[in-house]
Amino acid sequence: MFEIQGVKPLSKYNEGSKMLIRNPDNTPAVVGEDKTQLYIVLRSRFSDAAKAAQWGVQDERMKAANRGVRQDLNSAMLFQDQTDSLVACVVGWNLIGADGQPIDCTRDNADKLFSNPLYAHIREQAQEFVNTNANFT
Repeated sequence: MFEIQGVKPLSKYNEGSKMLIRNPDNTPAVVGEDKTQLYIVLRSRFSDAAKAAQWGVQDERMKAANRGVRQDLNSAMLFQDQTDSLVACVVGWNLIGADGQPIDCTRDNADKLFSNPLYAHIREQAQEFVNTNANFT
């Protein structure tokens, strides 16, 4: 095992940490009379799941290039690549729908959340969170 004395490792990079959601005005996102805080549990960008998502996209593009298939990348494709990487970091969440019921934590729902321009502030928070090493020590 490779260890460095005096350097703290990213011990929780695979299991994830809780990101408390904030509204666009930087107030806590809460629901109900008890003011339950909404949150998403996210893995680090260095997690095995995040790397697998990123490498999967890169591998597919390289395979296509090796077969001589030209792929014209565009902004929408790159946005979806970033979304897929972020979705791979989601471990769980406490999100409540407009009907007052919990929203199931699925890959499809995570993709909808991070792709929806109405919730761009949550995507931005999540991207910053997964890229901040201090959240995973």
